Amino acid sequence: MPNEASKVIDSWLMLQCKLLSGAIRSVALLGEPDQGPYRPVASWPKAAGTTPGLSNAAASALHQRRLVVRGKESAPEAAKQQGDIVACPISKDGALLGAVAVEISSRSRAEQQAAAASLAANSVWLQLLMRQQPAANDSQPVAVVDLVAACVEHSPFEAAAKSAVTEFATKLGCERVSLGFVRHDHAEVRTMSGTANTNLKMHVTRAIGATMDEAIGQDATIVFPKASTGSFHATRCHEELAKLCGGGAVCTIPISYEGSLVGAMTFEHEDENIFDQKIIALCETVVSLIGPILFEKSLRDRWFGAKLREALKAQLKKLREPGSLALKVCAAGTVGVVVFLIFATGEYRVTADATLEGTVQRVIGSPVAGYIIEAAARAGDIVTKGQLLARLDDKDLELERVKWSSEKIQLQREYRRAMAEHDSSRVSILKAQLDQATARLALTEEYLSRMRVTAPMNGVIISGDLSQSLGTPVERGDALFAIAPLDSYRVMLDVDERDVRQLSPGQSGRLALVGFPDEYLPFEVERITPIATPEDGRNFFAVEARLEQHPERLRPGMEGVGKIDTGRRRLIWIWTHRLIDWFHLWMWTWTP
Repeated sequence: MPNEASKVIDSWLMLQCKLLSGAIRSVALLGEPDQGPYRPVASWPKAAGTTPGLSNAAASALHQRRLVVRGKESAPEAAKQQGDIVACPISKDGALLGAVAVEISSRSRAEQQAAAASLAANSVWLQLLMRQQPAANDSQPVAVVDLVAACVEHSPFEAAAKSAVTEFATKLGCERVSLGFVRHDHAEVRTMSGTANTNLKMHVTRAIGATMDEAIGQDATIVFPKASTGSFHATRCHEELAKLCGGGAVCTIPISYEGSLVGAMTFEHEDENIFDQKIIALCETVVSLIGPILFEKSLRDRWFGAKLREALKAQLKKLREPGSLALKVCAAGTVGVVVFLIFATGEYRVTADATLEGTVQRVIGSPVAGYIIEAAARAGDIVTKGQLLARLDDKDLELERVKWSSEKIQLQREYRRAMAEHDSSRVSILKAQLDQATARLALTEEYLSRMRVTAPMNGVIISGDLSQSLGTPVERGDALFAIAPLDSYRVMLDVDERDVRQLSPGQSGRLALVGFPDEYLPFEVERITPIATPEDGRNFFAVEARLEQHPERLRPGMEGVGKIDTGRRRLIWIWTHRLIDWFHLWMWTWTP
């Protein structure tokens, strides 16, 4: 096999191993076209030799003339395979030259296929190099590989573009190499060799952009001075650039991407005769290879808004073209949905957690200090007015009543005796003592009547269970029971502060309780409490509503979800007003 081909393969193989992540080793086989024998001519790393697994995979690619993928798990032990292997045939003008095999770290089946596809895609421009290389000169294909390597070894666009134009200028001895892409129907210079930043307002930069427009508009490589007298391309902008920079030669090559002209590269050299057919062919080969790569990197590094805009433009272009029925149907459906949301209206309801409470709650306290000896009812029981709820120990009061009753009888006897003896002073004293005893007796009897705790109204006991507290002392005024009526309820709703501005007294709503989720009870808003209660990092306002229906199965303390009708709104507002409010607040926070 010619020596120049092996040198190109060697440089290209080293580049591919850098591009394929996790590359372990690789080998390239070359031989006489379609005849062989095919022998290893390049390997990576240099010191590493081939393995049976690599050789077998390369041989399979040669025999089958297609991509070969071999996973580590299916390889025999004798293959000495450390990872997965992908192999690709190499051809020149339809003739099979050889194959390349690369061993990479183990990965999934999809990732194996992706690595094989990348190797096959990169082999296309290798085949292009080998078709275009001069038979007597092996430096140009190797230079092409070096220039492509300078482009692809950097992931960000700025670094890759700067490396590519600098390497180009160094290889060709150019004073300046510029790269530009079309933007708003005109070429914009993105980077230049020898400068850290590109100033779009510089006169030279504008002149370079004009030369790119001139080449892109004619879809041809433009050289000034003209390489041949038979050239009919316009070169006015190239001539002006050459005069602006003090003479020399200017060459501009358009960049094509997916069938469209997307940019150009301009070369400036002080030697007017530098751009002969051989140099122009080299430049066109490199630009055809690295131009699309750099353009893809520039697209990838754009900010999100630019990517979205370009994607929308591409979809709009498809809509204007014939075909794409599914896309047009989806677009029409989307437009219809948007129009419907903008003009259609619906009932807007504020949703909030709700609790059912009695309209009135009576608290029954201990009438006197004493001990509990009987508990006739407890929380959850339905009681009627006057029904016994609990009883306190009255032994001490009974003794007290007997004491004052006896004393009253004795004082009455002495009082009558003093009246018979006409002892006026003693009558006055006994009269006062008798009144005191009578009052004490009446008070004791009153306390005795309170030893029975009864229900003050019909209702349900919502708190209080003394059955587990018999014998426990209580003080006067201690709360024993709380009773709520069964025929009068109110709804307490915890409304988020973001929605409270939509509410006003008199609005109607419906309540769904946890116990009866399929039954909706109507209510009317009566009062909005102007005090916020913090909970879980948010503020809630208590809204009181009157329940219009009172089914017998309702009980105070039931919980559910209430929805308050606030009127009709546009559907687009209903679904986006929370986001819009957040955006307004965010903007206000950052506005000076």
